[in-house]
Amino acid sequence: MTPVAFKDLSAHALRLRLYAGSVTCPHATVLLRGRAARGDLEIRASVIGASHVMEVRSGSLALTELLACAAPENAQPVAWWQPGDSAVEYAAHDAVRYRFDAEVMDLEGVRGTLRQLRRMIRRADRSSTEVGLAHRFPSGSNGPWTAETLVWAAARPGGVTARTAHSYPSEGLVALSESSVVLPSREKAAERSFAVAV
Repeated sequence: MTPVAFKDLSAHALRLRLYAGSVTCPHATVLLRGRAARGDLEIRASVIGASHVMEVRSGSLALTELLACAAPENAQPVAWWQPGDSAVEYAAHDAVRYRFDAEVMDLEGVRGTLRQLRRMIRRADRSSTEVGLAHRFPSGSNGPWTAETLVWAAARPGGVTARTAHSYPSEGLVALSESSVVLPSREKAAERSFAVAV
């Protein structure tokens, strides 16, 4: 695969868009993809440029989380977020609950958090219920920092928990996110898993 040059936009241009159902991003370059499953619960995650897309499926349910600067033109989101907003919560008609929270932070202050996330991604390689993706861009360094996109997600007994990091070296910033999908019949177990994972 030809190396993809990092296009260092701005951390403040990131937007979360949550879609009910599957969404295609026809113009996006997929750099990495992975899958995890537990029973009928499935996670499909991809790094697309300096962004990520994650689809969660369980039975007839499908939710797609897209954290990117640009949006596909072929779908309308049911929930959204931008830097500075408070956490997003969305309840689907079948009592499935989704929660997303993110913060743009100084890279220097989150070294430990990024190291922990990289460890979780490495461990995910040994698990069929976790997916971990880490992409470093060949050009996108600024001083001690390298542009990278990190995505980790796990299928838990009651739903999905996920953490991501999107770094912007020229600004010295990183967007850290946490999200969860809680399935209706197992809410308590999923909330406990989310609290432990993050």
